[in-house]
Amino acid sequence: MNKKAKDIVFILLLGSVCIASLLLVQVATDPVIKTYNAITLKKTILDAGEIEYDNNNVAEVYDKSIKILKAGERTYYATPDSKYIFEFYGNGLWGPISGLVTMEKDLETVYNIKIISQMETPGLGAEITQDWYKNQYKGKKVSPKLVLALMRKATAVNEIDSISGATITALAMVNMITEAVEYFRNNIK
Repeated sequence: MNKKAKDIVFILLLGSVCIASLLLVQVATDPVIKTYNAITLKKTILDAGEIEYDNNNVAEVYDKSIKILKAGERTYYATPDSKYIFEFYGNGLWGPISGLVTMEKDLETVYNIKIISQMETPGLGAEITQDWYKNQYKGKKVSPKLVLALMRKATAVNEIDSISGATITALAMVNMITEAVEYFRNNIK
């Protein structure tokens, strides 16, 4: 066999070994990753409902405290004190945003929001993860819909302050939350 042929065989064997190793790692870690993601979602749902738990009893508290509901094609959650938790998702400026919004029993008043994931610019759009931003949703009315206050301070009961330099992200958040609540209202049985 000449030198070129040996090099090609070596590269193909090395590539095959690397691919097989990566596939083995993926297969071995997949159940652990799925378990971690399930526990993380349960923790986030409990946090959104402000239900106390510790790391040793997440599943037990979740099973006792959260009722799973279906509305249309989506899953929603109810707390013992009749609050509803919805997932919201959509695109921000740089990528997908997902989170949970907790609504009061009246399905008009926001109780809480939590961000699950986002890919926005640190210091700008990523401010949606900060308490100062999330807390302004508390007590706001999603009736008829949330509105973004531009170039002024939010004063109405359904207005949310924008984020300077991140208007697209702030507008996306307002629209995602409004859409999630409207979907639930229109599809609840």
